[in-house]
Amino acid sequence: MLQEEGDVWPCAEGACSMARACVDDVCVPCAAHAECLEAELCVLGACVLTDQADCQSRADCSEEDAFCILSGFTAMDPRGNRDMHATCLLPVGGKEPTPEETEAAIAALQAQAKPNPSAAGSAPEDRALELLRHARENEAK
Repeated sequence: MLQEEGDVWPCAEGACSMARACVDDVCVPCAAHAECLEAELCVLGACVLTDQADCQSRADCSEEDAFCILSGFTAMDPRGNRDMHATCLLPVGGKEPTPEETEAAIAALQAQAKPNPSAAGSAPEDRALELLRHARENEAK
């Protein structure tokens, strides 16, 4: 969920959407806590409410393999961070499928696929000509 640093816009009344910091009158991903509004911390380039930030980086996570992640932006919130949380999360579950499992999954999806009825049995050029003829017939009417 890292934000593009080159994507900037002017600050509106000293505040920014998308949990960004207002630095030199432009909205940018934060680089330090002081760039965020009061009661916010800079976590992974986003300003998160202090009481919703359990971590600020991976170093804050007690589990060795855990990552500090952001939950996402809050829709319809001017700052976009009202419900945003920074939390340590372990990558769990799943396993890399074997080549045989991958082939079986692809074969099952292909068996469920339905052909496009408008393209069945005709080349793209033939279909384009058919559409042009149909349009001319409708204009003539």
